[in-house]
Amino acid sequence: MKKKLFLLLLALALIVVLVQQIGWTPVMNSLAQLTLVDLVWLGLLQLLTLTATAKAWHLLLLRQGAQCRFSLVLACQLAGQWVESLTPSSKLGGEAARVYLLKQHSTLSYSQITASMLVSKLLSLVPFLLICLILLAISLWYWSLPWLVYVSFAGLFSVVFLLCAFVIWPQAADQLSSRWVKRPDSTLAKSLSVLSRVANQSRQLMRGGLPASPIILSTFVWLGYPLKVALVTWSLGLPTPWLLISLAVFVAYLISMLPLLPGGLGSFEAGMTLVLTLGGFNPAEALAISLTTRLFTFWLPLLLSGLASLTFFLPKHWNKYAEPLDSSRH
Repeated sequence: MKKKLFLLLLALALIVVLVQQIGWTPVMNSLAQLTLVDLVWLGLLQLLTLTATAKAWHLLLLRQGAQCRFSLVLACQLAGQWVESLTPSSKLGGEAARVYLLKQHSTLSYSQITASMLVSKLLSLVPFLLICLILLAISLWYWSLPWLVYVSFAGLFSVVFLLCAFVIWPQAADQLSSRWVKRPDSTLAKSLSVLSRVANQSRQLMRGGLPASPIILSTFVWLGYPLKVALVTWSLGLPTPWLLISLAVFVAYLISMLPLLPGGLGSFEAGMTLVLTLGGFNPAEALAISLTTRLFTFWLPLLLSGLASLTFFLPKHWNKYAEPLDSSRH
């Protein structure tokens, strides 16, 4: 807990240093141009994003034959985001919390839930990876990006490749177990057995082709982020170059996925500010854009996810998630 708090304070300190280096006055002057209407629209867009992300996971659970309430899936999704936002992770830190909570409040097995979460993450990362690839290829003609961006892209590609291999080749865990594990009751053998079950469940979810609806939802979620930043620039009275804004958003998310600081704090703001500055915005304008973006894409979800987490600790007569409410068709 102390380590998490230290890393969070370190991330906040980096943001403060970044603002101090650019200058508090010009940054605050830019932020002062935001109106209440602008804030409401940005908040609604982010709420739509959170809902669509949970719905993509919910559709995969329904595909497995489970009858889960969407409100439960949304609460588990948000609670997992609380963990994800406070731990250094490549957008994978909250998955264990989501799986655990859904298992405690449903009749699904751990392997079923883990498989649905794994496929959901894969179907979310694939559109993100393709969008990043297109934007980075186009950006080679206009800007010289730091090497860290390409390292982050290579790391993300490796993660997606491994997830795809895990889903496509579910027999790998069984083959490893038969070749290298001598004791069937060992911890390694049990772990490989669990992996094998999850892999087979994931494979079943992908049977008949890629689930179209979760992919479409995930793609729209990612395409919505440049729209939010465009709304921020418009609200601040700044130009809205779509290519630059899109590149800044996805480069910032690429860098923030490196498991360095909680929720990518500091790295996201620095990455977006750098790209916007390379594209012609002055540093104060670029930082104001990145700070406003993070207000709605990090701090608002952090608040909502904290509230969602608290609902799981309410007394049973108040907590509608206290008892398993879903059943399986199979």
